[in-house]
Amino acid sequence: LRPKTRYKAPVTLNVRRKMKTDGAAIVWDRACLADPTQLALPGDKALASMLLMHGLVMNGGLHHAVDFLSDAELDAAVSGFKYFGLNTVLDVIEKILSDPSLKQWNDANERIANKLYYAVSPDDELLVAAFDERYANSPQDFAPV
Repeated sequence: LRPKTRYKAPVTLNVRRKMKTDGAAIVWDRACLADPTQLALPGDKALASMLLMHGLVMNGGLHHAVDFLSDAELDAAVSGFKYFGLNTVLDVIEKILSDPSLKQWNDANERIANKLYYAVSPDDELLVAAFDERYANSPQDFAPV
């Protein structure tokens, strides 16, 4: 039997970069393991908060993420999606949070919510592309590597 591993938070590892050690890869990987409340710079906070929610969605579904996150964490994640200009993902999250017929967590609504989220962000690539662009244009928003 293999021992169970426990992470403090779901981790979305940056597999696409395949062990590169450029600044962007280091910043991304640092955000995957960070507590967003402990980060000082706006880009780091936004990235870590967004990845925390995205990791929860990818591992347990959108309703699971909304239910698991505190109000402050959910607000920070929404701000993170805004910071990176991911309006299509943000629209899905806001639809789930505001539509009373979808907000209730049951099997049917979970399938609908996940289908909506995965339609706009089926993996990490959209987030990676938004991060790469922001990091290239505003590296000062992220702690030095």
